[in-house]
Amino acid sequence: MACQAAEAEGIPLADPHAELGTTRRLRELADSIGLQIDDIQQAQWEDPEPLDDPSEYWQRIVNYGLGETLRTADPAARDRARCRFLEQAQGHHPTHDQFLARFALPAEGHFGYR
Repeated sequence: MACQAAEAEGIPLADPHAELGTTRRLRELADSIGLQIDDIQQAQWEDPEPLDDPSEYWQRIVNYGLGETLRTADPAARDRARCRFLEQAQGHHPTHDQFLARFALPAEGHFGYR
């Protein structure tokens, strides 16, 4: 919702998790450290409760991965994006979408493993 609100005000935001949130990337990362993935499952759920404080959530977004783009954006556009986000987030039940993986230990001799 933050990305949509910002983009509606001319502030394009990249999803900081987009590259990490793929099974391909998860396999590449595991392979790069010598782990094998036995299984990957996608877990999706919706929180039973709406956001407690959308303005606090917006502040966390600004302080996290999207912050630099928002902090350097036109102040008026940033404020409109914030207002748009707060309006959309009121009563919103956050959804979560994550990959869960089960890894195999490295082969003997890899990284000193015996």
